[in-house]
Amino acid sequence: EAFADEIGQVLAHGVGPSLSQTSLARIGRGILKAVRRHRVRVPHKYALLIKALITVEGAARGLHGEFDMEGAARDYLGPLVMLHYGPVRAAELVWRLATLTALAQAQRQLPD
Repeated sequence: EAFADEIGQVLAHGVGPSLSQTSLARIGRGILKAVRRHRVRVPHKYALLIKALITVEGAARGLHGEFDMEGAARDYLGPLVMLHYGPVRAAELVWRLATLTALAQAQRQLPD
C-alpha cells in the first residue's frame, strides 16, 4: 500500500495538463526511486524503458526547450500502435492513459 501511495504521489506531481507539460523524466525517476525504496521487483525491460525515456526526454528538451513530447509520440507511435494492436485495442490504451492523467490531475486538486 505504501508503494502504491508513493507511485500516486509521483504521478500527481509529474503529470501536467497535457503530455507536453508532463515530465516523463520526473515520473521515471520517481518510479525508480520508489521501486528501490520498497524493494519491488520490476522486469528488467521495463526499468530499461524508463531509463531510456528519461534520457530521450532530457536530451530532447536540452536541445530544444520547447520540445513537445506529446506531438512527437503521437506522430511516431500512433501508426505503430494502430498497426500492432488494431483500432479497438489502441482506443482502449488511449482511454486508459486519459483516465490515468485525469486521476492524477484530480488527486493534485484534493486537499492534503
